[in-house]
Amino acid sequence: CGPCKHEAPFITKVVNELNLPFYNGYCVNGADDRWVEKFITNEEFDTAIKNCRKEFDKSQNMDLLQDFIVLMLYRGKYIPPIRNNYATLKIIDNTEPLEDNVNYIIRNKENGKNEILIQDDKVAKSYGSQKYKIVKTSILNKYLNQLLDNREENEKKYLLEITGRNKKGQELSSNGLTYYLQNLCLKHFDKKISSSELRKIFISQLPTNLTNNKLGKIAKDMRHSIQTQQSTYKKVKI
Repeated sequence: CGPCKHEAPFITKVVNELNLPFYNGYCVNGADDRWVEKFITNEEFDTAIKNCRKEFDKSQNMDLLQDFIVLMLYRGKYIPPIRNNYATLKIIDNTEPLEDNVNYIIRNKENGKNEILIQDDKVAKSYGSQKYKIVKTSILNKYLNQLLDNREENEKKYLLEITGRNKKGQELSSNGLTYYLQNLCLKHFDKKISSSELRKIFISQLPTNLTNNKLGKIAKDMRHSIQTQQSTYKKVKI
């Protein structure tokens, strides 16, 4: 929980004296002004996701569905946000053989379950592979299945595609995901935010009462050390 009413004036005094940057009531330790300008609260993120979902439900536009899925993935509610590796996910059925050094989204069309398997990223040699199970009954899984059905109908084996005018419908690259995210965040938050910044935003708003085991699990899922996690920007409610 946050500081009590007697602690708040003291914390505000410390923030002012140390000239620590803060945004919307959150002091972000170790951040510079440029990063704080990119900061968004979980509430802002949830509002963007809700609006994006409404847009898709009304229009059934597949580009908006992809936007919604990407926002959900980087919000980190079901899976802590990973790097740009979502752009490298190949779609495969759970009955098909897996290749080494390939990142997959694995479908089980019989029961509607999906899993993400990361085998190839910048830390694969140190951390090995990582599997993420998506809760079957979650909103993310429900809409993800719609996107996967669309990809199958169009005989596409990749999850994310280019939605701009140039090369529309082609597979999105890791670098392309950076630009895609920046434009998506510009639309919903009026600021360009990268995947690394979204990961920092996620870490900065972790509950302060998490156990070491829980923090370790989150660090493992994000594929970095707990030292990296704890030295990244933390929050103090003003």
